[in-house]
Amino acid sequence: MDEPTPEQLAGNWNHVARLYAQNIDPATAHYAVDVVELAAVAATDRVLDVASGYGAVTLLAAQRATEVVAVDFSSEMCAALRERSDSAGTDNVVVREMDAQALDFPDDVFDAALSSFGVMIVPDRSEAFAEMARVTRPGGHLVVSSWQPPPHNDWMEIFLETVSTALPDVTPTPPKFMELADPSRLRSEVEAAGWGDVDVVGVTHQAPWEEVDTAWAAIAESNPVFGPMLEQLPAEAVARLRSTFDEILESRGDVGVSAGAWVASGRA
Repeated sequence: MDEPTPEQLAGNWNHVARLYAQNIDPATAHYAVDVVELAAVAATDRVLDVASGYGAVTLLAAQRATEVVAVDFSSEMCAALRERSDSAGTDNVVVREMDAQALDFPDDVFDAALSSFGVMIVPDRSEAFAEMARVTRPGGHLVVSSWQPPPHNDWMEIFLETVSTALPDVTPTPPKFMELADPSRLRSEVEAAGWGDVDVVGVTHQAPWEEVDTAWAAIAESNPVFGPMLEQLPAEAVARLRSTFDEILESRGDVGVSAGAWVASGRA
């Protein structure tokens, strides 16, 4: 499957925004804690959350910071986050629809620039990392996360095994963001964008999915990478995928699956 254009990518996220909020955010929220903790967000900080999605990082940082500005290129994700922030009664969060590759902010206005599994999907990551450096004051923090590869990532390993077993003639192309599954690649891209004192650590969390239906909804249907692929397949092919997925999870003996991530930090 070819890499989507920026317009298609935003459309894919708009399409799955509500499903993502329901099925994936509860799992990725664990990693958001790692991002905010590593950034050492302080009460006087103004924080930028890039590719904020449903706002796991945004709302956690808002509990500590004076202000959090969340930006995302998906209008539906922005709308969902505004609703979530309003429901939580958060009064120090601003949500703006914006391209991470061209941040509409002056230089040196944030104390920390964060992104949990967000910048990794930007078409030109180097531009996004550089933009985050530009808008962060000297000495400010960067913390971003990206996925580790199989076998350290059960989510991806299970789906790829499902596809290769159910549809042996189909060879999924790894999404471009999996280039950052190599921690040295992640480090070099962050450093090349002007960040110093770069460090990369590994973290692993288990997804809180108690039923096979929830796991399928999260790994397949709510995913902007796999979801569009499923919609292009005939119904019988999707049925084979789902049956195979169920069998693989049954063979594991536990619906709970874990996934490793890399968390990179740096200083402006």
